[in-house]
Amino acid sequence: MKNSVRMQREAHTISRESLALSVGVDLRTICCIEDGRADPSLVLAYRIARVLDLHVEEVFELEDQPLSHDDLLPKGRRELEKMISEEYDQCS
Repeated sequence: MKNSVRMQREAHTISRESLALSVGVDLRTICCIEDGRADPSLVLAYRIARVLDLHVEEVFELEDQPLSHDDLLPKGRRELEKMISEEYDQCS
């Protein structure tokens, strides 16, 4: 996911700290989102857009790439399914 959080935040002269406090997350979360190391949850994306007085689509852009089954599962669930699959393969 691409985002313009840093550019929009700076255009609105909002500090990272202030944005983090306004949306209820840790400063590190905002840093990771701005640096592209993390994608926000849907709720957090909407909160960030609201603080910036923008539509979520103006701040976040979903890149055109097909989603795999793994992309749709929470990390813990993904690891659990992998373990079950490996155990099943060993039994076959």
